[in-house]
Amino acid sequence: MQRAAGLFSERRMPIFSAMLRNLILFQFVFQLRWLVAVAAAATTPLPSLNASCQSPLFVFGASIVDVGENVVAMPFRSLAAFPPYAMDYFSRPNGRFSNGRNFIDFVSQQLGHGLLNPFLKSVGQNFIHGVNFASAGSTAQDSSLLGDGSDSAGLFSLMVQVDQFREFKTEVEDAIRNKDSLQDLPSIQQFSEAIYFIETAHNDYLRVPFETLKLDPLVTLSATMSAIEKAIKDLYNLGARNIIMMNLTPLGCAPSLLSNEAIQSEYDECGCKLVFNNILSLHNKHLEQLLETLQTQLPLSNLVVFDAYSIMLDGYCNPSKYGIKYPHQACCGAGGKYKYLQSIQCGRSGYVDGKLVEAKRCEDPSLHLIWDSIHPVESFCHHIADGFFSGRYFKPDINLADLCKSDYFTS
Repeated sequence: MQRAAGLFSERRMPIFSAMLRNLILFQFVFQLRWLVAVAAAATTPLPSLNASCQSPLFVFGASIVDVGENVVAMPFRSLAAFPPYAMDYFSRPNGRFSNGRNFIDFVSQQLGHGLLNPFLKSVGQNFIHGVNFASAGSTAQDSSLLGDGSDSAGLFSLMVQVDQFREFKTEVEDAIRNKDSLQDLPSIQQFSEAIYFIETAHNDYLRVPFETLKLDPLVTLSATMSAIEKAIKDLYNLGARNIIMMNLTPLGCAPSLLSNEAIQSEYDECGCKLVFNNILSLHNKHLEQLLETLQTQLPLSNLVVFDAYSIMLDGYCNPSKYGIKYPHQACCGAGGKYKYLQSIQCGRSGYVDGKLVEAKRCEDPSLHLIWDSIHPVESFCHHIADGFFSGRYFKPDINLADLCKSDYFTS
């Protein structure tokens, strides 16, 4: 297979070997920290709500938190614009890469905000509780995955989303000056009180092995950190003070990476590809260091990492804890051990060796961790939200009640 001669082929291994030794050493230390954290952080139910969070929620990112931005911008060009996506909760596809709600839906609902609208929604929009700018396929770096216009993936990079936020805030300021109705808009004061949630960079690492089969981890790491730093500083200059950065999840455990024969790797005890998870763990370490540095440069800020990596890794390594039977198998897919074919993705059909193959929804999504390629099923999104509200996965610690400007949690 020609594609196998790319990412970590024998020709590239000598170049990569020294870096890999360092990554493996780091991963060993990281795994020890993770085991300690997981032992102390059993997932708990979402806390009961005493009062709605008074702070709006602004969301930036990619498909894990996209609530329909891309299907509004380019209708009928996304997998998530068609069944069976989102059907289990919404009864129709609406751009969410899940069988129902995604992780940020659970967060916004639990904050008392309901479901946030995507920025580009034109009918029935209400932005008083915040806006979701996330765009499936987006990258931290200022680039795009767009090709011939037949697919909406990668429409808006992180900086484009930040610029969309800039424009949104300007329009709110104009509305105030013109004494227009602000019934469905946040106040200017709320922009500084808001919670800014960013999920980015998965695609900076994913797009390379799948699109070009070449990856220089250190080059990607450096470029991605620079892009994240610029985005945070620009948001800060626009008034953002409370910024929560979600780290990268263990994609080396996901069906799409496990089924990619071009990525040659040893497997860990949880059945995940070590070499890819090592790279993502290195990214996450540098992300923590970046936020620590920026915290000193931006003195009025609260910069926090949300450690989604540990929650999802626990799901892959201890699936029975979550009622999962098939942690590495896509619920919606077809083909092979991991039920994933890049050429025939969820909801689609095609021919393999002359036979028609359909990528169908599984019977019970809750028995899976992953819905399609890398995106969690709705039931596991609930577990990630559990971790978010437990407060145990924030680095450094934060008090959500303080950020919400309300008596948020019951005792």
